Amino acid sequence: MPDKDQYWKQPELYRNKSLAYNRNNRDAVRERQKIWEAENPDKVKAIKTRYYEKNRETIKRKRDQDRRECKESAIVYLGGRCKECGIVDVCLDIYCFHHTNPEFKDFTISSRRTKFEQLNQS
Repeated sequence: MPDKDQYWKQPELYRNKSLAYNRNNRDAVRERQKIWEAENPDKVKAIKTRYYEKNRETIKRKRDQDRRECKESAIVYLGGRCKECGIVDVCLDIYCFHHTNPEFKDFTISSRRTKFEQLNQS
């Protein structure tokens, strides 16, 4: 690692070297990161809290968009119309999903933060 004077003279050069190292040594970097996170749970929580506070609106907007896309995919997958009455509507809010046999329900979709492809495999 260069000393501070060298770094500040060419920060982009050292940033690119760092990114290249991380790309080429992804597994080792991830292992060190897991160890650090396990040893510093309070710091991890503080970092995540600061990140959320700084990006709250973006996170919420992205979460809502992901949920909407997941629901759209589920509607298309199930035929694009209500199974009870056959209505087709552009407003996704009218559609509701239920299990025909609740004994086989193994999770609640809203509790999962996942893509439709992953839900479909469950």
